[in-house]
Amino acid sequence: MGGTQHRAYIGSFSAGGGLGITVADVDPDTGALTAVHSTDAVENPSYLALAPGGRALYAVSQNDDGAAVALSLADPARPEPL
Repeated sequence: MGGTQHRAYIGSFSAGGGLGITVADVDPDTGALTAVHSTDAVENPSYLALAPGGRALYAVSQNDDGAAVALSLADPARPEPL
């Protein structure tokens, strides 16, 4: 595959059995998603946003205390908390 790699970051409620944040490759021709990694570094990530420039991913944790977490995208396939 040539050109730019397209990725999707998908949040799911870990308290309900979800994987937390899943990273998926996006096929530019079909739109098909292929999961490549998941992390439970953020509990119940209900809202995700890419930082301008795409070097970080922000996630809001929907739990009793609430939290916002920044994750490094130094390796875009493997987000890690900053």
